[in-house]
Amino acid sequence: MLNDIGAAGKPTLMVFNKIDKAEAQTVQRLLALHHPSVAISAQTGKGVPELLDALGAELRPIREFLSLNVPHHASDVIARLHSVAQVIERDYDGDTARFRARIPPHLHAEFAPFIVEELQKG
Repeated sequence: MLNDIGAAGKPTLMVFNKIDKAEAQTVQRLLALHHPSVAISAQTGKGVPELLDALGAELRPIREFLSLNVPHHASDVIARLHSVAQVIERDYDGDTARFRARIPPHLHAEFAPFIVEELQKG
């Protein structure tokens, strides 16, 4: 199916739903066979925190980890950063607002004027 939609070779996360209806042994066997994978119940919410953690772990490596300084008057840039990035640290004291954030690589040019340093991944 991934070939059919042009997604072959892209990072994937197998998500097994309806674990509230399955036997624990079956769920554990499926998780062991498929990596990375998580099991959830959309009805009860069980496993959803693990799903969010797994999605974050899968997405984090494809983001650039940057240090940025943004003038306080550029509130539109600050708002945009918060809406598209994973902001790790923020400091509004001083002449500029300082951030450490992970941004998608395709947004690098948008934030380039404010990038102070490319930080070590991790």
